[in-house]
Amino acid sequence: MRKMGLLLAGLIGLIGLSACVATSSPATPAPTHSPPVTLRAEPSPSAAASAVALPSSTPVKIPSPPFTPVLAPRTPTATPSAFGAALAKTQAAQKYRTALTLNLKQTGAPTYALDVKSDVSNGDSATVVQFGADKVEVIAARGQFYVRGARNLGLPALTKWYIVTPDVADAAQPPFDAQSVLAAVAVQTSRVAFQPGARESLDGQSCVVWRGAPKTAAETGIGDALGAGQENAFAVFDQAEMKLWLCDDGAAHQISLDVAAHHPKKPAETGAAKLLLRVWDLASPTLKIDPPANAETFRLATPTR
Repeated sequence: MRKMGLLLAGLIGLIGLSACVATSSPATPAPTHSPPVTLRAEPSPSAAASAVALPSSTPVKIPSPPFTPVLAPRTPTATPSAFGAALAKTQAAQKYRTALTLNLKQTGAPTYALDVKSDVSNGDSATVVQFGADKVEVIAARGQFYVRGARNLGLPALTKWYIVTPDVADAAQPPFDAQSVLAAVAVQTSRVAFQPGARESLDGQSCVVWRGAPKTAAETGIGDALGAGQENAFAVFDQAEMKLWLCDDGAAHQISLDVAAHHPKKPAETGAAKLLLRVWDLASPTLKIDPPANAETFRLATPTR
């Protein structure tokens, strides 16, 4: 599964986020205006690819949630055995599908809405990111990276696939992924008192739904996104519930979080957060990631003086 480094690369301010949305990832320098560039065709490294030039400015990542990160401790205390084993099994899977949605609302600010769907197969991955009206697709397959629809990267055509360098592909990735959220939740499960609830059917099997009530943003597993440790609309929890679906195959298949909170000094300034992460098709023998057809090579253009 992918590294945790994408877990929450730099998070921008809420006002900055609004500006980013008007123009659109683990996070993040504000968009900059690229100087005029020249697109030129170059010989393709293969018969299936042609070359175009990439704007010379640094790629701008997909906006992150509207708070400066305050990272949770990276060294977890002992987690409850049931959670630890289930989360470890899910994290260790080499093939799986995920769907992650995160919605943040704060008084007087636009809603931050992120939707990420990914397929992963033995290190290769295909990810679709929906951020507001913008849709970005990223494929990592057989040691190569491909991007389509990344408006914030200045691609010549949003409907074409482009072969890009790893740093450009990273800029197109979302600020959160399943691996990073699972790892963060694993750190926090020892700090939240979970109780087993009723069984529910999920992904064709029976699962026990465990419920817990985080008391602070730092205990949610997405403390970075909520600005844990800061005086903001998520500083004081009015209501919070986290649920984990631990299924009969011994893996964690779903995590949800629902938070209502307010500013400690401005009670009228409220915040609401909803997270849903589902993981399924673990070890699926049919899951495979293929490179897209007819991709063009996208290269940095050297500015001329």
